[in-house]
Amino acid sequence: MTAPMSARNLPVAPDITVLVVTFNRAGSLARALLSLLKQETRGAFRYEILVVDDGSTDETPEVVAAAARQAGPVPLRYVRQENRGISAARNVGLRLASGEWVAFCDDDEVAASTWLWELWRMAQETGAPCVGGRVVLALPPEVLSALGPRARRVLGESQSRDWQLPSPDGLTTGNVMFRRSLCESLGGFSEVLRRDHDTDFFWRLGQAGFALAVAPKAITYHVLSCDRWQEGSMKRINLMQGVADAGLVLKYAGLPRLALALLRRLVVVLLWDLPGLLRTWMLGDRCRRLESLLGLWYAQGLWRGALFWMFPAIFPQSRFIQDSGLFFPQPGQDHLTLRRRFLRETPHV
Repeated sequence: MTAPMSARNLPVAPDITVLVVTFNRAGSLARALLSLLKQETRGAFRYEILVVDDGSTDETPEVVAAAARQAGPVPLRYVRQENRGISAARNVGLRLASGEWVAFCDDDEVAASTWLWELWRMAQETGAPCVGGRVVLALPPEVLSALGPRARRVLGESQSRDWQLPSPDGLTTGNVMFRRSLCESLGGFSEVLRRDHDTDFFWRLGQAGFALAVAPKAITYHVLSCDRWQEGSMKRINLMQGVADAGLVLKYAGLPRLALALLRRLVVVLLWDLPGLLRTWMLGDRCRRLESLLGLWYAQGLWRGALFWMFPAIFPQSRFIQDSGLFFPQPGQDHLTLRRRFLRETPHV
């Protein structure tokens, strides 16, 4: 691991550490860092940027070095680890953060100039130890117009209810700020799941009873390459989401709640998704067709995931679980071992 600049060497300890985890996205990282270096503080707080490189093999070090030369008064630190997954990298960032608060921004996002100010302002006004912002898709208008609410959510956009009714389900580590002590008390991020490790964290946050707040004007723009909004990519995301959600519900809410979720999903499929798919076949509505398919793919992932989580000896589904990319590979541990580890673990930073 590359040693970062010590926080003790900073002229003044920052109030906020902006944590950016990156892996082989040098081009988009350059845009993200440029936007983060231009954050308005209005003299209310100080911040630093900490980049954790999860073993990139592209020009990421050069991009960070170039950004550091433009950083001016904003400290920009960089640390590199061997590729261990985004959750492991975020835990490294939490250990190295020197701010009382830690704000998360992804390497494929561009932050509005008032993003950090709005998070800070809402945290001060509400006293909440966790404040989430709004993620907006930065896509061509013709692409956006062809996407329904399900598709937009799959691609990472915040829905209106996410900032009107703050809940753990509506938060995302692409745009959120915590007190560092809260992250430490909850144990950081699970390093088992490749997908939904942040949702796992937010489940623990909700169960612990911490207050949440939402800053709808704290906006980041999610910049997606064209392959990310293709049907095949969204299918894989929705299948994985369903499998992960089944495990999360079982772990935190128990078997009765999972059974209810499966029944509810069956009703949605029968009354909404299948009829919707038939209508789109008759009318040629491509947007509605994708919305229906997303519902069916999610249901498939949820049902098959439930069988895997509840009855792994009978329904191991090794190929499906492996293809879904649910788990980040661990040396010497197969997917059944990782399943047991996830259901029993208490993560720690």
